[in-house]
Amino acid sequence: HRFRLNAMSAEPFDEDFPQDAEYVAACLPPRRVLPLCNEFLVGHSNLISISEEKLLDFVEETIANGQFFAELDKLRAGNEHAEEIPADKAVAAAGLCATTSPSTDAAEDKLCQISRILAYNVMNFSFFPDKDCSRWFIHDEKAGKTIGEDDEAFAIVASLKRWERSGHYEQWLGVQGATSAGICWADGQYMESLTIKDMKSLFQPAKSAGALPLLELRLKCLHSLASGLYRTMNLHDFLELCKRESGFGHEGSSMEDYGPMKVGHFVSLLCKYIPAFRDLRRAEGGSMILEFAKRPQLTVGMLHGDGLVRFADMDNVTVFSDYRLPQLFRSRGIIQVLDSCAVDDDGELRIKAHMPLETALRAATLLGAEQIRQQLNLRRSNGKPVQPADLDYYLWRITVEFDAKGELLPFHKTRTFSYL
Repeated sequence: HRFRLNAMSAEPFDEDFPQDAEYVAACLPPRRVLPLCNEFLVGHSNLISISEEKLLDFVEETIANGQFFAELDKLRAGNEHAEEIPADKAVAAAGLCATTSPSTDAAEDKLCQISRILAYNVMNFSFFPDKDCSRWFIHDEKAGKTIGEDDEAFAIVASLKRWERSGHYEQWLGVQGATSAGICWADGQYMESLTIKDMKSLFQPAKSAGALPLLELRLKCLHSLASGLYRTMNLHDFLELCKRESGFGHEGSSMEDYGPMKVGHFVSLLCKYIPAFRDLRRAEGGSMILEFAKRPQLTVGMLHGDGLVRFADMDNVTVFSDYRLPQLFRSRGIIQVLDSCAVDDDGELRIKAHMPLETALRAATLLGAEQIRQQLNLRRSNGKPVQPADLDYYLWRITVEFDAKGELLPFHKTRTFSYL
């Protein structure tokens, strides 16, 4: 399972998983992966185990802390005011919402916000530096400060907005004699014209920072968004398609209201038209396909949480299986890596994408989080169920807080376009 990160690139999305029309057409909700995760772990019990004792200890600690339920109760009461909520506890329409969402301006056109969220998430993966390289972050001239030193996701958002201000799109429109799509991230022809030189400018690091890894793959993913979606239909028509396929009638959405639609239909159609969003792992022999759908589900969370798209079944998502939640669960002993060869001499857990250990770690993360959610539901006095997206954000946030205090193991490192 061990490998050298500085000698390896991430997997190519269009070669590993050719499109399976029958699989995509199923439009099943992401939670369907949970029984498959359990089946996979049973077959790979030599790699990963979940400690019920440690999991219950964590549940009791969460309840004793009281913060999680208090935040949910405040949210559900519907009496919160945005200006009263600390920036690191952003509360949105769907629940506790990550503050890295590129959509922050309620006055901005909804389709522009949605297109930025799609562009963000299609390139939102694998930020950590190669071995012996410096971490990437940027200097934002408008803000007058560096962004991303603590979390590169903030730098991705700032980079997109910095590019929008650069005038590059307007200059291209002038040369082409083309009509603006309202924002560059909704113009497929423009995004297809971008080169690796443009990507280096888009993600220009601060003077003391390293380069953002995998620029070629990020460009390929952006081109996948451009050619797969925007060369086929505009964003409004795509959202209407998702609504119709979800079975919510043929009446059109207004410019102020996209939805309702079902999570499974949105995720399946997103991955159908934009292969760069696929997040699949196959068991040995190809007999089992596990769709983790991390970035598609994060897209759902942002769109719903920011009030841009209404999803009718947010309880059908899972937590997001990436790198932070496994870090927390491993550090607390909830997940135990049994393969002693997996940990390198420097204490780092480096796993190649698609290896059984990587799949098992992601599967155990989903199952562990689901068991935590069920235990919290049993103990919640008001009887209101904990939504997976709310739990995911809470776990993500406390992981960042614990990590900043040096209380956690290093997160596992995998070069992949599937997650960070």
